[in-house]
Amino acid sequence: MTAIDQSTPRNFPAVASVATLAYEGILLKKSSGANTVEIQTGTDTCFGILDQAFLDDEGNARTTASGDKVGVFQLGTGAIVNVRSSASQTYTIGIAVYASATDGAVDDSDPGSSNMIGHYAGDGEVTTATAGDLIPVCLDMPPGATGA
Repeated sequence: MTAIDQSTPRNFPAVASVATLAYEGILLKKSSGANTVEIQTGTDTCFGILDQAFLDDEGNARTTASGDKVGVFQLGTGAIVNVRSSASQTYTIGIAVYASATDGAVDDSDPGSSNMIGHYAGDGEVTTATAGDLIPVCLDMPPGATGA
């Protein structure tokens, strides 16, 4: 049997004409009807985390085209990755991390999505100052997980 390294990102095709993959750590969902990924919204089930910003040579957000692939850290792999947080969230060691009502971000408590993605894996307590601050999260929960 061949071992597959679950701690490295896997490439998945992105939905065409998406210009919002400009930041690493965005939560992604599997899009309907096709084997592609797009930004997770509201209570959608999160599939994975974008591994790096999707930028052009000048550092501007690229608009995806048909066939473009993005690196994705899948939930449930145990990988520790940087994830975008909503503003004013306080994370302590081992706290459950949930998909936020803010598209593509996480919160320190369940905002009603019941979509837990993993546990905070930082060195102590941190409070995010602005939306988009990156926090380390262990992706130890499978897609659709609902409990701590």
